[in-house]
Amino acid sequence: MAATRLPALTPRAPTGRSGQQGAESVKEHRPVGLGTVAFRIGGEVFRLPRPLLKIHSPHWAARLAAEPGLCDADLPGEASSFRAFERILLGAEGAAGEITAENVMNVLHWGQEFGMDHIVAACESFLLTCKESLFPALELLEVAARYDMPLLYAKAVERAAQGTHHLVIPEARSQVGEQQAASLLSSENLRGDVIAAHVSMALMRGDGEMRRRHRYADHTSLDDATQRARLLWKSRQRFVRAPPEPPGHDWRTLQTVWPHHSFRGADWLAAPCETQPSRSRFTPRTA
Repeated sequence: MAATRLPALTPRAPTGRSGQQGAESVKEHRPVGLGTVAFRIGGEVFRLPRPLLKIHSPHWAARLAAEPGLCDADLPGEASSFRAFERILLGAEGAAGEITAENVMNVLHWGQEFGMDHIVAACESFLLTCKESLFPALELLEVAARYDMPLLYAKAVERAAQGTHHLVIPEARSQVGEQQAASLLSSENLRGDVIAAHVSMALMRGDGEMRRRHRYADHTSLDDATQRARLLWKSRQRFVRAPPEPPGHDWRTLQTVWPHHSFRGADWLAAPCETQPSRSRFTPRTA
């Protein structure tokens, strides 16, 4: 039996004055740019798709749900920095759609502002794998502490502690309400982590020399990254090993100790020992 296909339906054009008025009213009430949100930044307008914002940005997803008719918004910032973020977000072709040393800070800033975790994670991955000569250690330490990047923070602390010979600590002002000087080392926690890492590296290097694991001349002839890797490798015997996993309990062994019923809750039923069935010590004699 051959399949039959119905002819396509052609829309009927409205005729008469009423039809023209209906078409004009539809055109007037048709929303303009409902599928995108226009962001005005630095005198320029950037349009981002609504589905993209709802999927990747929890902040804008909640705002668009609360305000369905929102079509534009004003954000403070520079247009050039947001343009780099837009190209990364929309996946532009070529080098414009890749994170580089020139646009990573701008992309990281706007990714944090929009609450897009995948953008922040991509920036952290780039900062972890890029060359150390691109960014100073203190700059990476500040970025990791501000944007909550634990892996980058650990690496930046090691880099800052390795080449530290002295630290310039700003003095705190005594008057109440005044802030400290704008310096990274004004934070007690950051300063403490850098000093602790510096002391730990010095102890590891001295311990390796005393145990004749490496010579100081061979250690200083390497670059910074290789020095840290070699130092950890030569000191691996000093690390505290993780405790082994406890063996599984065998409830059929004789060493199993059952807790007393007084250690359990009120819902645990316990029968006194006197009411338990027991076997007599005397066995009846049979003829």
